[in-house]
Amino acid sequence: SGNVYVVYCEQTTNYIVLKKLSFSVGIWTVGDAIYVYNGGVNVAPSIARTWGGKLLVSFSRLSAGYFDIQVKSSSDSGQTWGTGPGDVGDSLRTGLPAGTSKVVAGPSKVHVVYCGTGTDLFVQSQSIAGGSWSGEFVIASGSGIDEHFDAAVSGEGLLGVVFDAQQLKYREYDGSNWSSL
Repeated sequence: SGNVYVVYCEQTTNYIVLKKLSFSVGIWTVGDAIYVYNGGVNVAPSIARTWGGKLLVSFSRLSAGYFDIQVKSSSDSGQTWGTGPGDVGDSLRTGLPAGTSKVVAGPSKVHVVYCGTGTDLFVQSQSIAGGSWSGEFVIASGSGIDEHFDAAVSGEGLLGVVFDAQQLKYREYDGSNWSSL
C-alpha cells in the first residue's frame, strides 16, 4: 500500500501509539501519533497487517502487578482502534509475571504468540474474518523460555515459530498439526 506502520510505547506515558509513514513520489511523510490504547503501563507492542488491510496490535498491559496479553484491531488504516483508545481490546491471557507477544497474519488466520511464565510459549488464533479467539495452545515448555522468540506465516498459511530455550528451536503449524521439536 506504500505505507509503513510503526507501533511503540510512548516514553512519557507508556501508552501504545501508532504512526503511519507514507511514501509517495520519492518522499516519506510521517503521520500524526494515534493512540491505540491510552491507559496504564504497557510494554512490547507488535503490529501486523492482514492481506485485506486490517491492522492488529498485540501488547502487554500491566494490571495489578501482573501482565495481560491484549489485542486490538483497526479496519481504517489505524485511525480508530476498537471503540476508542480507552478500550483495552481482547484479553488473551491475564496474570503473567512478564509478557511479550508477537502478532502475525496469514491468508486465513491471525496468530498471537506469547510468553510470560518463563517456562512456556503459547499461541492463540482467530479467523481473518474475526470472531472468537481459539483456546490457548502450548507450543513449547521448558526452562528459559522468554522474550527471545519470533513468528511468521508463509503464503500457504503455515505458522513458523522460532525460540531460544537454551538452544535455538523451531516449530511449524500447518493448520492441523504442530511439527515436533
